[in-house]
Amino acid sequence: GYVLVSDYLKPDPKNDASDAIQKLIDENPNRTLYFPDGTYLLSKPIETSADPDKKVSFKLANYAQFKPMDTWTYGEPLFKIGARDEASEEPDAENGVVLEGGILNGDNRADAIWVVGGGNVSIRYSAIKYAVVGIHVKADENGGGPTVDVTTTNIVGSGTLDSVGVILETDNNTLTNMRIAANQICIKLLGNGNFLRNLHPLYGFTSTLPADTYKDSVAFYDVGKCNFYDNCYNDQFATGFYFSKDTASIMDCCFNYWYSEKYEVHNSYVCEGQFNGIIRYSS
Repeated sequence: GYVLVSDYLKPDPKNDASDAIQKLIDENPNRTLYFPDGTYLLSKPIETSADPDKKVSFKLANYAQFKPMDTWTYGEPLFKIGARDEASEEPDAENGVVLEGGILNGDNRADAIWVVGGGNVSIRYSAIKYAVVGIHVKADENGGGPTVDVTTTNIVGSGTLDSVGVILETDNNTLTNMRIAANQICIKLLGNGNFLRNLHPLYGFTSTLPADTYKDSVAFYDVGKCNFYDNCYNDQFATGFYFSKDTASIMDCCFNYWYSEKYEVHNSYVCEGQFNGIIRYSS
């Protein structure tokens, strides 16, 4: 049932595939595009529709790689999901957009994925490499917006001060079974009711960051009011868990881990004011 992309274009590590891929998306609503192994160069973001009648999903072979061209605008995403059209009806919670497999290589210049509309989005079994921002779920002007379910997807950041693994502006997202490395902030939560399980943020000392910026590194930066953590741990960040005041977030079986003698001061938990959450079976 897939649309085989190689019937229409071949992976090419030298030439732009953006327009050809966008044409396939626009001409195949409610289908899944299958990308065989190879490199697909992009000069601009690939955009999908927020309209459930026009949604398109993606299945990438293990070594299918998307990468920005040298002319790329810094910080734009390779994939912009739900960026076109108005939703004509309420999105189907059981039949959302899926992005599965492959490699999204930001080349230290591009974000990997923005989710800006279209209801529920599932991202799974993918590798995100050298992205300024790995996954950014954006809220609409009313504070609502799409949700994501991300599982078994590893992220390596750009190793720069503006590099963030995951930004969640909306509520009720789920992140499970992820290793996220080389970011100044690993996971940034602005919404509530987000569920995080089996997450491993790894700071990864990198030569592109000055030593004096390490003190500002944070594994979990939570400025929502109530989010849920299960078996999540900080690996080498200066601060493991950072919370806004009056937070009611809950941590179960979470811990902080340091094994470098390079720095003297580390923080397991920091809160701007009174902490109203729960920490249990954690360290």
